[in-house]
Amino acid sequence: MIAPTVVIIDDEDEMLQLERLTLEVLPSRVEAYRSAEEALGAMRRNPPDVVVTDVMLPGMSGTELLAALRAEPTTRHVPVVLVTARGEVSERVLGLELGAADYIAKPFYPAELRARVAAALRTKALESELREEHVELAQAAYTDALTGVANLRAFEDALEAAVAFAARTYRPLSLLYIDLDSFKILNDSLGHAEGDRALQRVAHTLHAAVRGTDTVARIGGDEFAVILLGCDGADAERFVQRLFNEVAKGIITSISVGISTHRRIHDAESPLLRESADRALYRAKEAGRGTWRSETLP
Repeated sequence: MIAPTVVIIDDEDEMLQLERLTLEVLPSRVEAYRSAEEALGAMRRNPPDVVVTDVMLPGMSGTELLAALRAEPTTRHVPVVLVTARGEVSERVLGLELGAADYIAKPFYPAELRARVAAALRTKALESELREEHVELAQAAYTDALTGVANLRAFEDALEAAVAFAARTYRPLSLLYIDLDSFKILNDSLGHAEGDRALQRVAHTLHAAVRGTDTVARIGGDEFAVILLGCDGADAERFVQRLFNEVAKGIITSISVGISTHRRIHDAESPLLRESADRALYRAKEAGRGTWRSETLP
């Protein structure tokens, strides 16, 4: 496990040495600086886990450093412990208002400084864990659990964004609705586990085929959608032809695809695109499945 980094800042060499010896016991990796400006430059490159800074420093003060750290996205959440003289009440209040995690008055007992920094490190670790969990929950809310592609909620958001971008830049936009043929029969005859694997293979094939600007989503039980930004009808049909070739290699059922293309879409027209793709998919199913049909909107 990598030891946490603690940055200490003081313009007095004796105090800097005392803090270093006190905090290296934690254990932690201690970086010492004699000015806030020098420390700030280093922290912008490599954010630490905790900062311990004297308030009264030549040049940039400890509270000014705290404000600068809070203004930077990469250092916004780094706990800062202010070291103040006993009479500097106003500086302590200002520091706490700016978001300092704690303060300690000089002269201090080494054990107290160590305890306060250890508490700040625990808080930082907990906050980091909570932020990671929040990111994971946010990702889960927009991801289909079985296939790993976007879910219906994410698809709807992505389609609105794609329509707005296409309208603003006068670019064409294509939407594909993709349905696994005879999926219920597959599930009933081979079992749900094999059906799940078929869905996962289709999702993987789609994800491997699209560009970074495109969106793949599972929007229903056996139905997927692909948003192709900047693709006209001919581009979309070439994409579908390649897709059919890939599907034939490793999936035990065929697919039907409905293609809807809008050459000059306007804001708020995503429902028209979806209805058109749905009609095209229905026609592909009616044509005998294992094929595609397309529709171009004006």
